[in-house]
Amino acid sequence: MSAFNVSVDHIAHIAAGATRLFGFEKTGMIAATLAKANAISVAHRYSEAPAITHMPESAVRRAVAQPVTDGQLYKLVECFEYQSCEHPSWNSSPSFKMCGAIKMMLTANGAKGSAEYKAAKWSI
Repeated sequence: MSAFNVSVDHIAHIAAGATRLFGFEKTGMIAATLAKANAISVAHRYSEAPAITHMPESAVRRAVAQPVTDGQLYKLVECFEYQSCEHPSWNSSPSFKMCGAIKMMLTANGAKGSAEYKAAKWSI
């Protein structure tokens, strides 16, 4: 299995989606937490020191202002989970729980399996 650092835009859209779905106010903090989880996973997979991605506030603001569709968000979360699950603490991490909650909400909204989901990119 391989892993890669997802882009800041990818992470910003997941954080913005969480904010939109659950009414959270700390989009930047959510994005930073997700970025850290992804960096730790990639570092663990390749036995390197984590290169924590800085989350530019402009990327977060852009994602909030221009949200992706629910189908795209679901696929971004799936990709993020795949890239971030290498570290042994993943299953107990806040990022794991956030991703599960987002997918549960989007599944209830019909996003999984929708035309938007089928057309969505794995990563942005």
